[in-house]
Amino acid sequence: MYLEQESFADAVDLLERCLAITLEADLRHLEGRTRANLARSYVGLNRFEEAETALRQSLGVFNRLGDRYAVGQVLKNYGLGVSETGSSIRSSPRPGGASGSCRPPVMDVQAIGP
Repeated sequence: MYLEQESFADAVDLLERCLAITLEADLRHLEGRTRANLARSYVGLNRFEEAETALRQSLGVFNRLGDRYAVGQVLKNYGLGVSETGSSIRSSPRPGGASGSCRPPVMDVQAIGP
């Protein structure tokens, strides 16, 4: 709900609490989904390093579970989030000293695989 409303700060608060519960209860699939949603929320807040960490952790969970469908969904949804916000994990210097980039992040999917 918070993601749909783009209330990313509220979403992060709720998702971090949810993540703690999933880890305590050893609910791996839900952990992967929660980490993916955290990644999307962090992008919305321009917290790109945290977004990339959460994304990689989510993909790691699903790869360990052998859920290739979930891996695809995570990458698709993350890409949509990045394109909607016009944000990028990596910003590059621009001529004249300006910084920032609207290019989507470069993810080496082969490096993320099993």
